[in-house]
Amino acid sequence: MLIAKGHPKAVSKRPHTKSRLGCYNCKSRRIKCSETKPECENCTSKDLKCEYPRRGIRGDDGRGTSELIPVQPNPTPFSVQDMGFFHHYLLVAHPYLPFGCDTAWVASIPLLAHQYDFVMHAILGLGAAHLSIIRPNGDPVTAANAIEHRGIALKGLHKLMAKPDLSVQELDALLATCYALTMQSGYMFDALVDFVIFIRGCSLVTTKIKQKNAAKSIFPLEETENLTKFLPEPMAPIIVNPALLQRGIESLQSLTPLLEDEVHTYFRKCLLDTLFAVQESSNDAFLTYEKNYSAWYDISEAQFANFISPKNTTTLILFAYHIATETLMIPLLASVLPERARVPEVTLYQVHGHLKRYIDAALNTKSLLWR
Repeated sequence: MLIAKGHPKAVSKRPHTKSRLGCYNCKSRRIKCSETKPECENCTSKDLKCEYPRRGIRGDDGRGTSELIPVQPNPTPFSVQDMGFFHHYLLVAHPYLPFGCDTAWVASIPLLAHQYDFVMHAILGLGAAHLSIIRPNGDPVTAANAIEHRGIALKGLHKLMAKPDLSVQELDALLATCYALTMQSGYMFDALVDFVIFIRGCSLVTTKIKQKNAAKSIFPLEETENLTKFLPEPMAPIIVNPALLQRGIESLQSLTPLLEDEVHTYFRKCLLDTLFAVQESSNDAFLTYEKNYSAWYDISEAQFANFISPKNTTTLILFAYHIATETLMIPLLASVLPERARVPEVTLYQVHGHLKRYIDAALNTKSLLWR
């Protein structure tokens, strides 16, 4: 049998069909989505919360769909500079809290900001504040823009909070704004009290979302409760002089005569537990440190107002220890969130801004004890 010789027939490659209606997780990871409902195969295998864009209308060219986002009748105009802040927010400045919510911050929250102007202003303020810090020699103009956006965000936040019965979506808008303002507070000098206020606000809004219906929230709150799954193995070690650590523990223990109420007592206990945990392991230290913030969650408004009062010297002293402890945690935070470690000057900014003030308060008060 004679076989005709010639060029081999080209094998046609099966064209790749792009997933245009895939879920947010697959889009953010740039992988093909099976588009199965209610959960796609990728999210099911990785035990992720699967969310799809709402069905929209096809464009004139018939290519794909776009999500329908209700907009306000008189949308707030934003400048080209604002768009730069927004871009910076998406790249590196979006909040890292709650852990495991990066997809929400870069996909769902910007969509929510189309419906709530104050969320957009919170995003822009955060992006501008972060950008003003990492630029060489700072950027006072951008810093001023950040404060301006922050003020508008606060007005919108207070207005919505006055509403008696909030939907889950409205609570999501509040939570996103609280977290953005919390992070921005960390990039401002002399704003530690603001930081504490917004951290408490985040906790209160989170509780309301869980009471309402956490499953409908754009934040995967139920998945963020267990921090251990977000910790790398092994964690970065904490390098600290054992003698200095012991002196810190003894110094905290000596504050007993200054503690005025149960809030001070519990906060001091959390700080001590963290320093004791540092002696054991980085993993224990990080998990224990996260509990420090719980000292501000479940107390009454009157207790909280007294705690953050500028006349409350004991709180100022405890804040000094809190910031010093936070400095110890910086290598651990860089280990848990390596992508954020690219800009260490941001992590250290709040420490440098507040430490001197609170250490001075601590020294002045302890000098009274030594007389």
